[in-house]
Order: sequence, then C-alpha cells, then structure tokens
Amino acid sequence: MKRKATSNSRVHRVKAIVTFLEHPRLSIVFLPKYSPQLNVVEGLWKRKEDVVNNVFFSKFYHIHKHVTLLWTGVTQGR
Repeated sequence: MKRKATSNSRVHRVKAIVTFLEHPRLSIVFLPKYSPQLNVVEGLWKRKEDVVNNVFFSKFYHIHKHVTLLWTGVTQGR
C-alpha cells in the first residue's frame, strides 16, 4: 500500500479532495499541525529565498539559471 503524506491544511481535508484520493491501494496520512520539520518542501522554501526571492528576471534563461542553482543546492544537501 502506498502512503500519501499531506499537510493538515483545510484545503487538503475538503470532502471532494479526500473522496478523489480514496483508493484501496493508497493511504492518506495527514501531518500534525505546525510540523514543518516533517514536511520536506519546507526546507526547499527556505533555500528558495536565498536564490530567487524578490528578484526581477528580465530573461527566462536567468530564471532557469537560478532555479537550477537552487535545485543543485538541494540535491547536494546545501
């Protein structure tokens, strides 16, 4: 059985979403409230601020360069 972890946000608990995700081979696990240490994406948001926060990009390749830098840092554990 696969497990899907999601935040305990109200948007993830809406009946339509829960019904959509119901499947015999899927188990939904709601993370406790206020637990950023359990949500992997929280670390990505923190790193994002150093690379792309409050920056104007005049060309698409500049965006690509900065996001690639961000992703490289994440995958190398920086």
